[in-house]
Amino acid sequence: SDIIPQHILCGLTAEDLTLLLSGGSGDISYERLHGIVNFVNSIGCSQKRLDQFKRWFWRIVKEMNQKERQQLLYFATGSSTLPPLDLTGERTRDRVSITVEIQHDSRSALPMASTCGQRISIPLYRSFQMLKCKLNTALQCQTYNLG
Repeated sequence: SDIIPQHILCGLTAEDLTLLLSGGSGDISYERLHGIVNFVNSIGCSQKRLDQFKRWFWRIVKEMNQKERQQLLYFATGSSTLPPLDLTGERTRDRVSITVEIQHDSRSALPMASTCGQRISIPLYRSFQMLKCKLNTALQCQTYNLG
């Protein structure tokens, strides 16, 4: 209470305080995520299969609400906010770059993340529905501190 008066903190959630302290924005648009994610084809699948995977991934991200996009960002980076943009639309701090590494197909494995490397490893699932289900499950596991 010496630095920030208690009446200002009243009613803030932990997430609100994180946003205030980070200077970042809770608004994570599809376009902004699209600009910071790149894919690595570590298993050498065909270009056609890789393109299909990317379409599925972006369709899932586009359908996500704001909270789910924050969960995805947190899963990959350990932060639920992106650095703020300056007036020209450029990031004012270190660039965030998320790598999605495509792994061999596994029906039972969930996507995994390495927040230090800002990397998500996702098996090359056989269907859109399986990718969506497994990614959502992984995001929910980290929400419950299981990831």
